[in-house]
Amino acid sequence: MPLVAILANHSTALTTATVQLDPATLATAHQSGEMVAERIAAISALAEVDIDRTVTHNKGIMNGMTAAVLASGNDTRAVEAAVHAHASHTGRYLPLATWQLRDHQLVGTISLPLPVGIVGGAMNALPLVQVNQRLAHITSVETLQALIASVGLVQNLAALRALVGPGIQAGHMALQASALAMAAGATGAEIKLLTDALQSQDKTLANAKQLLNELRDQHKG
Repeated sequence: MPLVAILANHSTALTTATVQLDPATLATAHQSGEMVAERIAAISALAEVDIDRTVTHNKGIMNGMTAAVLASGNDTRAVEAAVHAHASHTGRYLPLATWQLRDHQLVGTISLPLPVGIVGGAMNALPLVQVNQRLAHITSVETLQALIASVGLVQNLAALRALVGPGIQAGHMALQASALAMAAGATGAEIKLLTDALQSQDKTLANAKQLLNELRDQHKG
């Protein structure tokens, strides 16, 4: 007599996305593209041997992928469970994406299971899911899987470039300033002006409101 019958979220079918970049496209204001590429490859190698780095490496990848899965109407928890099971399938928790320098090009690869669908369940019940499918030209499960994997790879590249370049903290501070600008009531072009002004100021809502009033007074003058 069967013990239980249930749809398993585990999957051994993998989706792979690969990108090849000219290091020159990765240059920052203070580092050459070649240096950035070398450092991205180095921090990727670190994620293969250091569990602290691996966990954060994969968490960043899931930041982008989970959002894409949610927008597609699929079960984010099912995908996350399957992905992390795959990351541990060798008995060690490994990075989902890797970056290497090959023939003077930076090559990134991500390979992981993506148990998703494009019909049924929430996908039929949520109108925005259908809108998202049309916007992304999703016509098959394979197309959706390729899109989600690509988002994860690009998300990882952005995070690693920030880490080895200006630093994640710089990006976080810029986002905080932008959020404060909108919370203070800035709209349209005011958001960028106030965000820029907050970079060298104490990032508090009260200060943001005061700076916004000063910007508006200057505009009136």
